[in-house]
Amino acid sequence: MDILEAGSSDPSSPGSNNTDLSSHGSTKNSTPASSHSPTSASSSETPPIKFRSLKDVYSACSFALLAVDPLCYEEAAEQPEWKNAMIEEIQSIEKNQT
Repeated sequence: MDILEAGSSDPSSPGSNNTDLSSHGSTKNSTPASSHSPTSASSSETPPIKFRSLKDVYSACSFALLAVDPLCYEEAAEQPEWKNAMIEEIQSIEKNQT
């Protein structure tokens, strides 16, 4: 199922903003065109109301790719967040005597 938001006038245009289908005459009980097999969707399922532009999807993916865990101790030791996490972990181990 597509992730949907509000915005553009032409949801099929890759560079367009987002759109609300209710402004295009879509009814609440209509079924959207889908590449999924008809047996996979239930008859009580409501159709998507809004589309999300590829630009928004790609920007969210780019952000997610920026958050990478360090691959070794040297990389982690250079980052204050990881240094603090390691200190807290050592303190917890010492406190619990484990």
